[in-house]
Amino acid sequence: MGATKASKDGATKKQTKSKEPEATVYPTPPDGGWGWVVVVASFFSNLLVDGVLYTFGILYVELQEAFPDVSKGKITLIGSLLGGLYLIGGPIVSALANKFGCRPVAIAGSITTATAFAVSYLATSVDMLLITYGAIGGLGFGMMYLPSIVMVGLYFDKRRAMATGIAVCGSGIGAFVFAPLGRYLNDSYGWRGSLLILSGLMLNGIACGAVYRPLEAKKKKKKRVPKVEEEKAEEEKETYRPPDGGSAAEPVRPFQRLDVLYTGSVTNLTEYKASENMAAYISSVTSIPRPEEETAVSPITSILRTMFDFSLLLSPTFFVLCLSGVFGFMGFFTPYIYLTDFSSQHGLDPNKASLLLSVCGIASTVSRLVSGWLADRTWADSLIIHNVAIILAGVSTCLLPLLTSASLLFTYAVAFGALLAGFIALRSIVLCDLLGVQKLTNSFGLLVLFQGIALFTGSYMSGAIYESSGSYTTSFLVAGLFMVAAGLVALPARWIARREEGRNAKTKKGEITNDFINIRRTEDA
Repeated sequence: MGATKASKDGATKKQTKSKEPEATVYPTPPDGGWGWVVVVASFFSNLLVDGVLYTFGILYVELQEAFPDVSKGKITLIGSLLGGLYLIGGPIVSALANKFGCRPVAIAGSITTATAFAVSYLATSVDMLLITYGAIGGLGFGMMYLPSIVMVGLYFDKRRAMATGIAVCGSGIGAFVFAPLGRYLNDSYGWRGSLLILSGLMLNGIACGAVYRPLEAKKKKKKRVPKVEEEKAEEEKETYRPPDGGSAAEPVRPFQRLDVLYTGSVTNLTEYKASENMAAYISSVTSIPRPEEETAVSPITSILRTMFDFSLLLSPTFFVLCLSGVFGFMGFFTPYIYLTDFSSQHGLDPNKASLLLSVCGIASTVSRLVSGWLADRTWADSLIIHNVAIILAGVSTCLLPLLTSASLLFTYAVAFGALLAGFIALRSIVLCDLLGVQKLTNSFGLLVLFQGIALFTGSYMSGAIYESSGSYTTSFLVAGLFMVAAGLVALPARWIARREEGRNAKTKKGEITNDFINIRRTEDA
């Protein structure tokens, strides 16, 4: 009997040893390595996308001459669609990236944009350009842009602010490069030839997307060490497990990281400060569905449900931030479209007029770096920087009709580029600061949706105002007032957030108390 029992115990131990599970090492951001290659690719992707978008004003002048019978308002719609759908398509692009990965989506976006611009070469009417260059090109831009930001977030945590700052500098450098390049191409090859060459340049986005290598989960056998404490410490350092019993068979999808759209350093987040180490933090902001809940379409539907959850509009804090974003985007694109034409009307040489957009780009580049650095400082308030920047950008735009000399116009370009970049660069940081990382995906998705609609509407409205008044004075004044309103509306946002948080805490406490009372009554009965 003793021998039989011993043999059974030995067999059981042997079987247990053979079935000993492997620890799953999740894709912990390397904060370097291949991540810097991703940053470079993201930089050039932003350069291509925003370089073309922010210099539409140069093409706008050429299209006026090519289609003299078409109103300026309708021609403006082309650029409005390009920028509007670039943002409106954000939730859909997010869902596609979550299902298929950032690499194929970015490559498909590059091909889509290149095809749209190439077909625009054949356009015989503004209506055709609205569809090809504006609508299809805008969706392609969205597919190129969003993966470039998401991938930087997946590869960096502690150095994310610096990495993202470098990547988004491509926007400013793009405006700096494409302004004189667009002027040269239009002068040398006409607007059709210019679009054909831009189509070829957009194909460089394929190379950028190709380096968006997804981080993969790995299997690692647990090390046998004498001390349980050492084994536990080693496991916590190198692994973390998915919450809710999720499977570790596949890499984490991009939007299963709740903080993937956050552009600051995660070390500033409350969730990180409450965690023991980076692995624990990543586990707290990673949402992995159970294997039985995963279907072929769930990666798409889950993101669409999250980003289109309009119940967040019931939050006073988000409503105020959303209203601020709408007002800001109603006005900010107007100077980019009309500044070149306005300057030419006041005697500035067309080549120098296009350089105004280059100056905006350089100022934007410097401002994005400074804004990111300030956002990481404990003594700096991102909301105040965000609000002051857009208010001053609005004031300067209201004064733009009075600035008719070359020196004053270039001064405006520096100020506007720097101030606007400070407003745009801090969007996700302000959202996360006031609403929390748990609501970041939802709030960011809704915000870019409304901002895209606002950009489209505001740009078209500015063109319509010019058509009715025959002057850019009113257009710039209205755009400036919208930007001022964007900053003023968001001034009490932090106070509103604290009130809302306090009210929610009281409501939750009341619910817990009522549940306790009901339990006691049930026990007494």
